[in-house]
Amino acid sequence: MARSSCTPPDRWDVITGDCRGYMRDLAKQAVDHTITDPPYTKAVHDNARNHGEDFSRINFAPLENLDFLADILRVTRRWSLAFCALTHLGAYEAEAGKLWVRGGFWHRPDGAPQFTGDRPAQPGEGVAIMHRKGRKRWNGGGHKAFWSVGVEHVDRVHPTQKPLALMLQIISQFTDPGETVFDPFCGSGTTGVAALRLGRRFIGVEFDLEMAAVARERLQAEEAGLSLAAWRAGQTSMFGG
Repeated sequence: MARSSCTPPDRWDVITGDCRGYMRDLAKQAVDHTITDPPYTKAVHDNARNHGEDFSRINFAPLENLDFLADILRVTRRWSLAFCALTHLGAYEAEAGKLWVRGGFWHRPDGAPQFTGDRPAQPGEGVAIMHRKGRKRWNGGGHKAFWSVGVEHVDRVHPTQKPLALMLQIISQFTDPGETVFDPFCGSGTTGVAALRLGRRFIGVEFDLEMAAVARERLQAEEAGLSLAAWRAGQTSMFGG
């Protein structure tokens, strides 16, 4: 597995490789939280490819099973969250067993309509919420497990990229400053960008070489106070030297 060497790992690291192998080498409760967006099922991928230019670019393999979830729950000290199709929440619940908390919902108010017009459109995606045995705590007060945030349009470099505004909300509610957030399917690194912006540490793993490189670029840009486009253009932040 290749590691990022551009930044000291005390703030963030992006590893290129298979997250299953990486997690097997981690100690129990090695990270504070896992917040991730794994691939969805083959049926979801096939359907998404038929709706919209961005989703047609999905070129990564769908999930065959949830064999990675046991490792996530083993290496995570507190909250584990995984985005999934609404129809897959039950599978996550069954796999998590007693560590299951509940299913959440990301509402996409500007999501794609049902182009066939013969059935309701998909309103959003599920969030599988899990926690280690013991006392639970979060920063969301009485907030429901419901987040209504439009799809990402800024710095969009991945076909299933989650909105930065959504990840900022979730990380602020479930984690505390200084804690380590782990994303074993980190894609273009949005979870990491949100974690750094909120004063958390971040470890990401991404199998795709190109996406892992993009994630590192985005995290470098975030540290410099720049957008990805500005970072690539070689601009200098007005706040930096």
